Amino acid sequence: MTSQTKHLIDFSDILAFAFKCKQCGVVVSLPIAGNTKDKRLDKCPSCDEPWLVSDSEKLTDTFDQLRNHIRGFTQDMERRQKRSGGFSLSIEISAPASSGKD
Repeated sequence: MTSQTKHLIDFSDILAFAFKCKQCGVVVSLPIAGNTKDKRLDKCPSCDEPWLVSDSEKLTDTFDQLRNHIRGFTQDMERRQKRSGGFSLSIEISAPASSGKD
């Protein structure tokens, strides 16, 4: 017998996007509910490591569009869940990394 575990999340489970600096490790979390206009993604706010060097404004706008699409899709799915029939939709993710503290 073969056993398989799948890890699924609903779109409503997506709370934020986290940007982790590869240089110093600081994490910047941008909530789905917010906007990026008040956040700079061109460099790390802690160590000034360049992040989005070229086309920073364009990438920030693209990120905002992605966030708006996820937010709109989540709201649409919530409306659909209130009706009978239809379907539900989840995102399959990779298994969480083991912490080694079992």
